[in-house]
Amino acid sequence: MDYYLDLIISKQEIEKVGLTERLCEWGGEKYSCNPAQYYTNTDIEFVKIEKIDIYSEIVDMKAPENFIGLSLKSDIINDLEYAINSGGTSFNENSLFLFLKQLSGLDFFYVFLLREDEKIKEAYEIKTGEDICAALLGCLKWSNPKDIMFFKNIYKNIQ
Repeated sequence: MDYYLDLIISKQEIEKVGLTERLCEWGGEKYSCNPAQYYTNTDIEFVKIEKIDIYSEIVDMKAPENFIGLSLKSDIINDLEYAINSGGTSFNENSLFLFLKQLSGLDFFYVFLLREDEKIKEAYEIKTGEDICAALLGCLKWSNPKDIMFFKNIYKNIQ
């Protein structure tokens, strides 16, 4: 299945999950790419979502300036989906799975796992990495795929 994975996190916590902005060099100077790109030390790539207000209907929020939306750039989610559906526990070693699991250490985040032209059917509040594991296992099963959102600590001050 072709899932899209988008993430909304605080810019202040971006380094906690090992995300680094990829800078472009021109004339000896370094600049942000347009749109900005972020990557992990395991080469998972995200591209900045310029208007995260597209999620305002879903989560009833307008994110302030200190939040950033990121969209998974590669099709690495297909590898995770295959690992989950192959049986066993090989998904535990998948780099995207490990990245998503560490989000539980953040104070706030939203993750959206959607297929094209589908709507979120379930939302999960996350407290631990095991909660993220359960959400992913439930969502990416070929026998019963779901479009979901999982989050930690809804940001109350968003207007």
